[in-house]
Amino acid sequence: GRTKVFAQWGRFYESMPLAITVRALGNSTQTLYRFGYPQGRVLPTAQNPGNLLLVIDQSSDTRVVPGTDPQYTDEVSLGVERELAQGLVVGLRGVERTAGNVIETFSLDGGVNFLIGNVDRTYTVNPITGQTLAAPITYRAVRKYQALQLTARQTRGDRMQWFASYVYSRARGNYAGLHLQEPSQPV
Repeated sequence: GRTKVFAQWGRFYESMPLAITVRALGNSTQTLYRFGYPQGRVLPTAQNPGNLLLVIDQSSDTRVVPGTDPQYTDEVSLGVERELAQGLVVGLRGVERTAGNVIETFSLDGGVNFLIGNVDRTYTVNPITGQTLAAPITYRAVRKYQALQLTARQTRGDRMQWFASYVYSRARGNYAGLHLQEPSQPV
C-alpha cells in the first residue's frame, strides 16, 4: 500500500495550425522579400536594406490534398511512486511523445504551387493534378520528445505541503510543432 506503479497511453488530435488557415485559405496575397547585407558589411536599415536577393509572390490558391489525415501526437508515460515516510512521497516518471500525421504546406514543383497535406510520406504523383512526378519527392516531419521526471512531495498536517519536481528532457527531429514558418522542404 506504499507503492504505486502506473502507465498511460494517449493519442491527442491537434487542430489545424491557424497560420495555414489564414495564409493559405484566407484569400490573401503575400510578398516575401529577402535581402542580403548592404555593402560594407553594415547592419541593414530602412533606408539601406541591402541587396534584394529574392521576391516571392504567394497567393492563397493553395489546395488541400484529398485524403489528408488529422494531425496528432502519441504519448506514453510510465512511472512509480513510493511513500518513504508518513506524508513523504517520491516518484519517477518517464514520458515519450511522438508526432504523427503532420499537416503542413509543401510544394512538389520547386515552390511555384503549394499544397496542404500530410508531409510524412513520399509523393510519386501530384495528388491534385494526377500527373506523375519526374522523381519521387519525400517529406519527413519528425518530432520526438523524451523526458524523465523526478518528484517529491510532503504533506504536514492540515496546513502545509510542498512539491518539488525536476525534469530532464530532450526533443529531437526536424519539426517544431503547431506553427507555420516556412513551407516544408523535401528530404
